[in-house]
Amino acid sequence: MLYLDASALVKRYSSEKGSRAVVARFARDESIFTSRFSFAEVHLSLGRKFRAGELNSQNLASVSEEFENDWLFSLSVLDLDIGTMSAISQLVEQYDLKAGDAIHL
Repeated sequence: MLYLDASALVKRYSSEKGSRAVVARFARDESIFTSRFSFAEVHLSLGRKFRAGELNSQNLASVSEEFENDWLFSLSVLDLDIGTMSAISQLVEQYDLKAGDAIHL
């Protein structure tokens, strides 16, 4: 079992430091979890890479499709329910977190 936040998950779709390790974990066919919040975050990251010229429009379409296929068939997506959200107030009291990081934690 593995949990990936969006910053780790995007490494599967874009070559960067750590990409090999993430791809290898997918190849093991193990259960990989992420938050529903990651859907927006991964698309935002891919869009940023496109605007920076790291991906062309064809690459963007291809990796977006690969991500959405994984989203539907490979990833176990955790919902943002009241239990998850209620823990945020305690986390932000103790740690200097951004909203997305607090949700993933």
